[in-house]
This record gives sequence, structure tokens and C-alpha cells, in this order.
Amino acid sequence: MLPESIHLSLFVTGLVLFLLPFLSRKVFAHRLVVEFLVFALTLYYMKWRLLETVIPVEMPTVGGFWIWFCFMIELMVLTETFTFFFMSLKKSDNSPKADKFEEALRSMQPDELPTIDVMIPTYNEGIDVLERSILGALHLDWPKHKLKVWVLDDGKRDWLREYCMEKGAGYICRPDNMHAKAGNLNHAFECTDGDLIAIFDADFVPYRNFIYRTAGFFIDPKVGILQTPQHFFNRDYIQSNLHLQDSLPDDQRMFFDYMMPRRDAFDSAFWCGSCSLTRRSAMRKIGGVPTESVTEDLLTTLALFRHGYITRYLNEKLSHGLAPETMEGLNMQRKRWCRGTIQALYSEDGPFGKGLTFGQRFLFFPTHWLFGPLTRVMTLFIPIFFLWTGYPALKVHHYEDVVFHQLPVLIANFAVIMWLSPSYYIPFINTAVNTINAIQVLPTAIHSLIWPHSNDFVVTPKGELNKKKNYHPLTMWSCVFLFLATIVGLAINMSPETQLIHDDGFWPVAAFWGILNTVTISIMLFISFEHPRQRKHDRFDVRSRHRVGINGSSAEVTVLDMSSSGARFELEDKSMLENVRKDTPIYLHLKEMGTAKAEIMNVIPKKSEQKNPDTGETEEVEKHQISVQFHDLDPNTRDNIVKHLYTGNYDNAAKLGQHKSIWRGVISRMFGYHDHLYRK
Repeated sequence: MLPESIHLSLFVTGLVLFLLPFLSRKVFAHRLVVEFLVFALTLYYMKWRLLETVIPVEMPTVGGFWIWFCFMIELMVLTETFTFFFMSLKKSDNSPKADKFEEALRSMQPDELPTIDVMIPTYNEGIDVLERSILGALHLDWPKHKLKVWVLDDGKRDWLREYCMEKGAGYICRPDNMHAKAGNLNHAFECTDGDLIAIFDADFVPYRNFIYRTAGFFIDPKVGILQTPQHFFNRDYIQSNLHLQDSLPDDQRMFFDYMMPRRDAFDSAFWCGSCSLTRRSAMRKIGGVPTESVTEDLLTTLALFRHGYITRYLNEKLSHGLAPETMEGLNMQRKRWCRGTIQALYSEDGPFGKGLTFGQRFLFFPTHWLFGPLTRVMTLFIPIFFLWTGYPALKVHHYEDVVFHQLPVLIANFAVIMWLSPSYYIPFINTAVNTINAIQVLPTAIHSLIWPHSNDFVVTPKGELNKKKNYHPLTMWSCVFLFLATIVGLAINMSPETQLIHDDGFWPVAAFWGILNTVTISIMLFISFEHPRQRKHDRFDVRSRHRVGINGSSAEVTVLDMSSSGARFELEDKSMLENVRKDTPIYLHLKEMGTAKAEIMNVIPKKSEQKNPDTGETEEVEKHQISVQFHDLDPNTRDNIVKHLYTGNYDNAAKLGQHKSIWRGVISRMFGYHDHLYRK
């Protein structure tokens, strides 16, 4: 017979799993019931964990200290989990408000609208990155006499000054580079006078309707900043290295699409430094952007809180930019975020400073950066430590104790996380990505706790492509070590002659844990190998009709995809095929953009089925897909192409919720992959 406590644990877990298919995560009462049950189950488990597996251990001993340490790690995991559950109780949707505000703004006379300064801080980005942002900002839908675009150049580049003058953008350059981006913005605040300030990082492009969708929120005097999500038109290194360019959500979707609307519901959304609109008078009141941290956006939000302002969040795709394209670039970004949020703990404007509510302190405490890196690394290391030393993570007499007490809690928690965020949480893959980040960030977290202000601001490199296969040494060799240590440890302890452990109670648990870890480590290993990306300009799926001219003949074609440097179109007119040869000059007459001179790079015959309009029968038709590269583009045509592609006409993001496609891709990645499967 099972003990009564086990009956209760299994009953509650079974109840949760039974209820989930019949409940809606969109209903507050349903979320509350499910989360309360899981919370109660977890508390019951932690009581058993502390009283039965931790307190009875012998102290002071190595094994005793290790068990207490593992218990603290588990407490950290539960703290992160329940912070997630707490924020999941509420969610904001400000799109209906944005609809009303936009309608009101468009009905006003131009002279009644607020003046807008659009600021693009830059340091070392090239013209291929900056031209998109500048042209996109100049193309914003807002009365031109009420809009001014400013490029804030900390790189002091004459060519950029000349480019801004040519295109009609303002140019601001300061005498020094003190306090990096924060100092650059503060200097620009003193040089401008717009009522509202739109800020975009140098690699982000606003959609045309950005201001009309956001400016209306400032009718509420409490709103200091209106933040929108960051989306990307390229593929990050995780999507690319796993060959899941079209099915795996980018690395930021969980935060911007799931967490931020829920933080906003608790009035705890924060400024992310880009893709935002700011009230100038609020920034004046707090004395400008704080400079004590390399994550100036977080401190700005807390400073605004202390002056009665909030950051409001509009979860709409109103801009897009460049995701870090290499693991090194993403690591630099995450390390800066980690260091900055920990630096904030030591600042008077941080979460421990005066003038904040308990809820604000709780939600702005950097649990993710203080606990996350350590817990994720330890999740892989704990079974290895047991397999090679014999020290278990918890003291149990039989593995059934763990199966009946701990396993139901783990299943219930994971099931609820997947129920709450099905499009964003993908088991093993999310764990692998977070663990890779943890390996890189953990030394930074420890260093920042001891020496919080010892490092300077580092700009995340953007627009740099890997043109050959490469790998990230620290990540790859860490994965190799963890994988071999787990596999060899399991193999050694399978045989009584070589067995290193003497705790039969924890051995089956460690073996199962270790096997699951090898799946995570394998995915981490594949992520650590960089997939070469030769194409510098991202293509957009345009699917639109235009005309093409070849050797004096012209015909309508379907342009399938396009970038600022080339296009791919489908030619249906068989009479023109004899003129189609590689290196043949052609002219693409692009509606609303101009005429682009191009050169044929590739011709691929494609067969497809379509209905005959006369007979109604399905026939096989041969069409030709032709790839071309633009050259000698007229400046106006090039500007028009850039504006057409990047300012809101097309969505280049991977689709959400494609779990089957994701796992098919992962399996094909593990067991061989063919180059023809690569996304264009």
C-alpha cells in the first residue's frame, strides 16, 4: 500500500493533468485554479523534501553540504517558476486602445498633433545597417513639419554626416563618448525639443504606422514611455544552427510576446532602450537617462516609477531589426544585460532604492540573472557529480520515494508551463538554449556581484555574417565534457565491477536524469556549430506582380522574394525563355519602386499543377524561377526598395506553434542534413 501522502500527491497531479484540456488559459479563474493546485502540490512536496531528505543528513560532512546546496538550487528553480506563474495570472491587451487613439489622431488637424523627434543612436554600424533605419524613420507616417529624424553618431564619421544631409535627416555628434548610449541620448535631449521622442537602435526599422499606433497613449499623464516588442527580419544563430529558420520562434519571443504583456498588467513593464516612444517632460523630470548601469533602460524605468510615471506596453509588431547573427554576438548582448541588471542592485535608482512598492521590487529583482545561470548549469552537473563521486542530491532510501514525491511535481509544473505558453515553450530546445546562455553568463554574474562596475559598455555586433562553418569553443567543449562525463559515468556504474556509487536509492533517478540531459546536451552541441550564411541581405516573401524586360521584350512576372540587392521571380511566358541566359542584363519594373537593372544569376525550371480555365482539368505546367542580382541601382529606386521591404509591408518572421516541424527539423539535424533543405 502506498502512504497517504503519496496518494494525495498523485491525486492532485492527476487532477491537474485531467483539467488542463478542458480549461482555457485565457480565462483568469481557470489560470488561478490550475496555478493554485500546482502551488499547493509544490509546497506539500517541499515540506517532504526538507523534512525527509535534507534535515536528516549528517553534518558537517561533504555529502551533507552537497545535499543542502542542491536543496538551495531547487529553491532557486521554484522561485523562478513561481515568479513566472504569478505574472501569468494577468495579461494586458492595449491594441483596442491603440485603435481608438489612432482614429482620434488621424481625425485631428496636423497642427494639433505633438512634435516627434526620432533618435537613432549609433557607434560603429555600417551603411548597410544604418540606411534601413534612417530611410525607414524618414518614411514614418506623420506630418513632416511635426517630425524630425536625428542620427546620434558616437563614431564621429564624416561620411555619415554627409549621408544624413543628402537624405534629409538631422545629425548630432558630441565631443566625447562618456556613458555610451545613455550619454549619447542625454546629449541629444539637450539639442532637440520635440514633445515625444521615438528611439530606435541603429539596426531597427520602424513601420510606417509606428507613431499613429503609439502616440495616443500619452493622453494619460502617467505614461512616461510606450514600449513595443522587438522583432527581427533575419534569423538568429539558434534558428540558423538548428536549421529551423521557418519554424522555431526567435530567442526573444517568450519575453516580448508572453512576459511583457503580463508585466504590463502589473504596471511593471520596462523600457527596452529601442522601439519606444518617450515623453520628453518625464525624461527631464528624472534628469535624463541614468548612467550608473550598462542597462540604462532598466534604471530609467525605475527612476520614472519614483516620479509617478509608468511604462506602458503595446504588443504589436511595429518595427523589426537585426538579431545577433553569431553566438559571440548574442553572448556579448546577454552578458551586458546580466551585468547591467546586477549593477542596478547597487544603484540608488535600483530595485532596493527608495520610493518603490513591494510589488515593483519583487518584479524587478533580477531573479533570472542571479538564479538562472547557476540552476541551469547545475541541472546538468548534479547527476554527473553523483555518477563520479557517489554523493546524491537528496537522501532517499529507495528511488520510489523520488518517483512518487518529486516526479508528479515536475510533471505538473512542466505541463502547466506548456499549457500557459504553448507557442513559446518547446521542451529540451528551450532548456538547451537557456543552458548555453547560462554557461556563458555565469562567470559574468559572479564577477558582477563582486565587482559590479569593473566593465565598460560593449556594443552588440550586428550585420556580421559567418561565411564559413565555425564553432564556439567554450560552448562546444563544455558540451563535449558534459556529454562524455554523463555517458561514461552511466556506463561505468552499469557494471558491479566498475561501479563507483553505493547509493542504490538515487542511482535509478540519476540514470534517468542523465539520459534526459544527454538529449539537451546534444541539442546544445548542434547549436554551438555555426551555420555559414553567405547572403548579407535578408529576403522577404513578396509574392507580387511586376513587369520584366529582357532584350526588348517584356512580360508580367510573379516576384516571389526580394532583398535590397536582388530578387527571384517566376517567368510564365515561354516565348521569352530563349532570351533567358545567365549573365543576361534585364530590367525589373517594380511598381511604386522604380526600374531595377539586374543580371541573371540562376535559372531553375519548376513543374507545378494548375487548372486549365477552358477544360477545368488539372495540368502540369513548367515555369522557370529566375534569380537576379541588382546593380547600378538609381539612388531613388534603391531607397524605394528599402522602404518598401522594411517599413511594414512584409512579415519575415518564423511562424509560431509548429512543434511537429520543429521536432522533424531537430531529428533531421541529428541524423544528417542536406544542403538543399536550407532556407533560401
